[in-house]
Amino acid sequence: MAREPERIGIVAGGGALPRLLAKAAERGGLAPFIVTLDGVASPNDFSRWPGQPMPALALARIATLLREAGCRRVVLAGHLPRPDLAALIRDRLGRRVLPGAMLAALRGDGALLDLLAKVVEGEGFVLEGVQALAPELLAGAGALGRLSPRAEHFMDVRLAAAAALRQGRRQRGQGAIARAGRLLGVEDVAGTDALLARTPPAGPQRSGVLVKRPRPGQDPRLDLPAIGPDTVARAAAAGLAGVVVAASAALVIGPEETARAADEAGLFVFGASEQELDG
Repeated sequence: MAREPERIGIVAGGGALPRLLAKAAERGGLAPFIVTLDGVASPNDFSRWPGQPMPALALARIATLLREAGCRRVVLAGHLPRPDLAALIRDRLGRRVLPGAMLAALRGDGALLDLLAKVVEGEGFVLEGVQALAPELLAGAGALGRLSPRAEHFMDVRLAAAAALRQGRRQRGQGAIARAGRLLGVEDVAGTDALLARTPPAGPQRSGVLVKRPRPGQDPRLDLPAIGPDTVARAAAAGLAGVVVAASAALVIGPEETARAADEAGLFVFGASEQELDG
């Protein structure tokens, strides 16, 4: 008699990543169970799999739902909403972690994610990273498409990488943009799209680089920096020459589509080593 596939829980935030992850889990012989977070993920996008929508801070109800579904392993994927800490008062687990959540909120998004990981593991689940189920989404070293950064681009790469590192230490973001030796902006809680939207356009020639890298000491199972075709489109609209991510420490959502978008836009997408980022 065939053994039932292992059920794995995916707590789905916003964006394309949770659905890609569910498909990857299925290809790997697992049976996804999807908890879609209200306000950021649509249950209609996951109708082929069992699951249920839930408020983002209904921690106890989410834990019970995953346990009753037979999930031992859990993945947190996609954009998570900024929490309304007052909602934690109405939740059994939320009340327990409320003091820590208030402190974490002052420290930044990274601290809140670390707290959420502790909650998941404290309930007896094994927390998995996206790369454990879909290693093909992890950024490799070198150019993703046809183009690579030239020597003159690396001044901007290192300037933006240093700014992203400082921002990461503050738990406020994972990216920055530099152009012609000048820092144009850093990512904050509004995210990469907002950073690109407020980037002033270049001249007739593409110039400037978006760099994304993990926060220092970041749990690799949580919120790795991510880019995809939409990132490339917005970088192109901002007139940037390219996008650089930390090799083996960032996600490319749809690698083939991202490479195609970069080639069509005439910009580079590149996975850089720490030495290339920091000089």
